[in-house]
Amino acid sequence: MKSFTGYLVQLFVLSAVLFAISFYVFTKHIVLPMPCGIMLGVLFIVTALSHYIVMKAAEKSGQVFTRTYMSLSSGRLILYSIFIFAYCFTHRDIAKEFVLTFFIYYIFFTIFDVRAVRVFLKKK
Repeated sequence: MKSFTGYLVQLFVLSAVLFAISFYVFTKHIVLPMPCGIMLGVLFIVTALSHYIVMKAAEKSGQVFTRTYMSLSSGRLILYSIFIFAYCFTHRDIAKEFVLTFFIYYIFFTIFDVRAVRVFLKKK
């Protein structure tokens, strides 16, 4: 559980840094009402929850870990797609910018999560 708490702290720092950069960009350079907090909140919650489930599966066996990791990756993509579609459907004026911003955040969160899983598995 201690390693998961450390993971959450690092994930929070990543989210805060991305939020600060986005706030600066979307208020000083590209003036758009971008819901960065909502995007980062969704990514934070989904990433933290899936990481917790994957770590629990890794404690069982390699086969369970692989199945769980692949299932959760697919599930996250579907969930994110639904979130993006729903938001873009209701806010058509900033849909392109929303998708691009979410994709950039997704790349950062994915790199962070893969790195964390690799470190966890090396310790095991």
